[in-house]
Amino acid sequence: MIKIRTIVFLAILLPLGSCWPEPMTVNTAFYIINNSSHSIELIVYLRKPPNETDSVWNLNTGEHINSSFSIRGEIASPPPFPSDSAKIIYDDSIFMMHYRLAVQPASRSILIEDSWSGEEIDQYKYKWEYIFSDADYLEALEILK
Repeated sequence: MIKIRTIVFLAILLPLGSCWPEPMTVNTAFYIINNSSHSIELIVYLRKPPNETDSVWNLNTGEHINSSFSIRGEIASPPPFPSDSAKIIYDDSIFMMHYRLAVQPASRSILIEDSWSGEEIDQYKYKWEYIFSDADYLEALEILK
């Protein structure tokens, strides 16, 4: 009698245990915005020696780059590219290197999550922004002196 109850109990319990809900897909949008009064060329080195396959973007004043990721049950955090270094070139002449390291010449780095601002749009949608300003340009000028 006990064996029959155990078998009936397991027969009811096993199907219930295998029907856990799937995690929801989380959509994360990334924006890189040029709010400075200077043109910007962003070169992202993809964890290898620089070559023609590195990512390069050009941003005039007021322009932005956006990308998005959808990951099941997970929020994507910045930056939206795997890299350990990036070069920011202002007006085709003044440049600043950004690194994933905490110690670097730039006070903010496009490769460090703390330099990005983010917000939750709703439970399954998030937005991250990295905004270039004239202060970034002035910092690059100061470091090059």
